[in-house]
Amino acid sequence: MKYHHENYDGTGFFGIKGEQIPIMAQIIKIADTIELNSSLKEMYIEDKQRVQAFVKIHENTMFAPRLVNAFIEVSHTPYFWLDLKDEFINFSIRRNMPNFSMEMSLSKIHDITKVFSKIIDAKSRFTQKHSSKLSEKAATIGGVYKKPADEIYKLMIAADLHDIGKLAINNAILDKPGRLDEREFDIIKQHPYYTKLSLQEITGFEDITEWASNHHEKLNGRGYPFGKTGQELDFNSRIIACLDVYQALMEERPYRLPLTHKQATEILDQMVQEGALDKVITDDIKRVFKE
Repeated sequence: MKYHHENYDGTGFFGIKGEQIPIMAQIIKIADTIELNSSLKEMYIEDKQRVQAFVKIHENTMFAPRLVNAFIEVSHTPYFWLDLKDEFINFSIRRNMPNFSMEMSLSKIHDITKVFSKIIDAKSRFTQKHSSKLSEKAATIGGVYKKPADEIYKLMIAADLHDIGKLAINNAILDKPGRLDEREFDIIKQHPYYTKLSLQEITGFEDITEWASNHHEKLNGRGYPFGKTGQELDFNSRIIACLDVYQALMEERPYRLPLTHKQATEILDQMVQEGALDKVITDDIKRVFKE
């Protein structure tokens, strides 16, 4: 990942060249460059030839000769281009991806998801510590409810990854200084759905996926994207949802300054009265984070 923008001739950011660049970085480089410079959804013969010519022209400058030769070889077969079409790409990935799995402890997984949370939060300058702060608060509240260590780790992992779906949302919407219009808000409401899609294929993440993707659901059924009601929302989903509202209110946003604890909890109380949030959890948030 670090070196995937390096050029084979050494003119990249880090100045390494040739086989000093890890082969995996070189492969990502050629794939990334082709994808960015082409519309792969619909490729006709002239489009394929143009891509092949582009790759060949940049041999020894952008790309290693062996990668250029490999690309030219595989790209001569029709199935290569068909696999890249939107309707086939997922099947292609599954067909070609090695069957690999690794068992890890929840604490080790949390070490990884902490890194992901930083990537997610860096999407917008207004959320630089949102997921990490939410994760800390989830651990604190989990301790208040005397949950076992594994369950607390799951809560923290869910908090780390709850906004991963925002990576699919345009920053023009995330950083808009004024009120979102109806269309923009409709797009924002999609991000927990993308969170669920991103996490649901991971074996052992069933609870984590549920809690993370429910973070904008409301007890009164007026949340999004699934419109679940209180009967469908388990206690840990409610924890993440309540903490997410509280943490967001305590942070700066394009349209307002951060609120105080008192101001934030007054809004939580109002949402409880509207039937949106769990009163037990919001009362504990008011007490535990008062200082």
